Amino acid sequence: NPRFGRDFYRSALERELLLRPIGNTVYFMPPYVIDEPEWRMLVERTLECIDHCA
Repeated sequence: NPRFGRDFYRSALERELLLRPIGNTVYFMPPYVIDEPEWRMLVERTLECIDHCA
């Protein structure tokens, strides 16, 4: 999907995730200080984005 990066980015914003899209690549921009529950939320919401865009 040539629009994957853009679609994934929009899906992430809807889930309150801050990701940076570059073409079809996206990368996380987590806060400098993050605890275990926040990491779990980040992973869970990212998986939701993958399911949404697949």
